[in-house]
Amino acid sequence: LESLQHTLVGSTSLEQRKRVTMGVELAANPSLLFLDEPTSGLDSHGANVVASVMRNIAGAGKTVVCTIHQPSAAIFSKFDSLLLLKTGGQVVYFGPLGLDCQTMVGYMSSIDGVQPIQEGSNPAAWMLDVVAEAKVDAVSWYLGSSVWQECSLVLEEHLRPPSSGQLFCQPAVHARVSTRKMLVACTTRALKVYWRQPSYNFSRCVFVVMVGLLFGTLWRGAGQDVKTEAEVVSAMGGTFIALLFPCIVNLITVVPVIMQERRVFYRERASQTYSAFAYFVGIAVAEMPFLLLTSLLFSSIYYPLFCGDTLTLIKFLRFLFCWWLATTSATFLGQAVAILLP
Repeated sequence: LESLQHTLVGSTSLEQRKRVTMGVELAANPSLLFLDEPTSGLDSHGANVVASVMRNIAGAGKTVVCTIHQPSAAIFSKFDSLLLLKTGGQVVYFGPLGLDCQTMVGYMSSIDGVQPIQEGSNPAAWMLDVVAEAKVDAVSWYLGSSVWQECSLVLEEHLRPPSSGQLFCQPAVHARVSTRKMLVACTTRALKVYWRQPSYNFSRCVFVVMVGLLFGTLWRGAGQDVKTEAEVVSAMGGTFIALLFPCIVNLITVVPVIMQERRVFYRERASQTYSAFAYFVGIAVAEMPFLLLTSLLFSSIYYPLFCGDTLTLIKFLRFLFCWWLATTSATFLGQAVAILLP
């Protein structure tokens, strides 16, 4: 996948996306890799590439289990063992394929009433034709075969409860990195997601500019030479609504963004790609630059209009900090709501 390392996943082909998905799962060093129809929807070249990748993974010592429908002879010969099921979940064959599928072909040919395979035919297609024939009772034949007896002995040996002296639990070994590296990777990823989907942050920037102009015009000079009680109430109202309204909008707009990302988190968390702590800290830190930008935009527009001639740098920085703190709290609250929702 080195040739695709700087490519957006959405712009890759179906075969490349399947290989990327395998790579993501292998990053957690799983003991078992289960694939559901990995070659479906691919042309012959793409299916052969994916099958070769599975063969290489199995050759590296990983157990690969996958479902597959109507494979070509070249792809079918890459597998070591086969579990063939009939309609209703009945087992027709469970055993090794052999070199060029000769073991499976020899077994199926021994069933009464089965026509031998023609030279050059696809063993997978021939096998399915044998199972589909009504006059061939492949299930009963399998239950009386030596292949089934061998499988039964192996299953009985593995299912036998161990003695007290042999009972132990070996924890799974996963390729985990340090917390610092996970934090850096998750934060970088979250920043890239925001950068590649600018509509969310662009709409927030446009919103704070419009709201800053609107509220600044409505409460223009309300914070200048406040002397009477009515002026105090007006200034407090302007400050309160300037803090509250953007906070509510931030809380609402961040929920669908996190809901969309949550599906990716569930899948990758199940593979133990990273810890939940690193992921949530990453999306929180990624919000900081954009929250600071919107705070600067709003404060630079609203507060000079609100204060008028009494504006000082200390007052501006104090209002900027309070507005940033309020919107940050509201945004994090929205993230928590999106995470906790069912």
